[in-house]
Amino acid sequence: MARFALIAVAALSLCATRIVAGTPEFYSEAAEARSRQLRREIEEECSNAQDAHWAGCYCSGRSVIVIAPHAGFVFEHHESLGLSERNHGTVQETNNTVYLVLELQRRTDSRLPLAFFPIRWGQRRYLVPTNRVVAFCNSINSGYEPRYDLGSGAFLREGDQKERVQGEPSLPARYRPYLLTQPISAHIKKIGRSSLRSLHGDFVLRETVAVLNVGTKHGVLEGLNFRLHYPGTSTGATAEDVTEESCVTTITQFQTNAPLPSVGWRLSAPCNGRDFVTVDKQSTQQTPGPLQLIPQTE
Repeated sequence: MARFALIAVAALSLCATRIVAGTPEFYSEAAEARSRQLRREIEEECSNAQDAHWAGCYCSGRSVIVIAPHAGFVFEHHESLGLSERNHGTVQETNNTVYLVLELQRRTDSRLPLAFFPIRWGQRRYLVPTNRVVAFCNSINSGYEPRYDLGSGAFLREGDQKERVQGEPSLPARYRPYLLTQPISAHIKKIGRSSLRSLHGDFVLRETVAVLNVGTKHGVLEGLNFRLHYPGTSTGATAEDVTEESCVTTITQFQTNAPLPSVGWRLSAPCNGRDFVTVDKQSTQQTPGPLQLIPQTE
């Protein structure tokens, strides 16, 4: 089956990495044999089922999961040098939630979610991790979804990137308010602490706490993403500590020589990739003040 070709090709990259001393359990011959067996069973189940439901091969960037209700699942993540994580096991479905029961020990830095919501959107099928549904909604609001490749994001069934969408995705009811029907315009009404934080090497970003003039009465929910716009650059902020009339955000800027965010700056939460932002040119002419460098923490 064509949609399983990606898994078969990816498995060929194991040779270079298996020679490392002290390799994890998922590099073992037993794990590889079990994965091959499960892939055959999953493919057979998908081929014979009248309605495979959420069964299939799903991709999110370099992560791939093949899955079927009865046969189970196989998960693999690949980096540039080859396989960096694998797991497999059985599947349980309860209350429209798919749970993975792992047969191998899970890495502490694992990229494998343990529970998914199977989401239908027209002819498309997604597996959205239960702790990433708000992020999926933000991707729709921003216009990234429906995406037309198998890049990073929610797990998208292979081949479905070619499908157009109709209507709204079949989200659990409590998440539907996150799909905006129109953009939400906002402005900064109060500025809090601003600081620099060092990341890898000499890379530094600026974080500024700000209070926006919109809250639940305007449709703002915890975790909703906003866009901050000003001349020459654009960045984002996420709603936190939402009240009826306001919300707190942390604005992250990757250009630390850019003007400091200030009262009156405009933001918007987009809808289907569209927003209506009026840039306040006066507020962007301020000179950045002294900032504190925050050392990296382990």
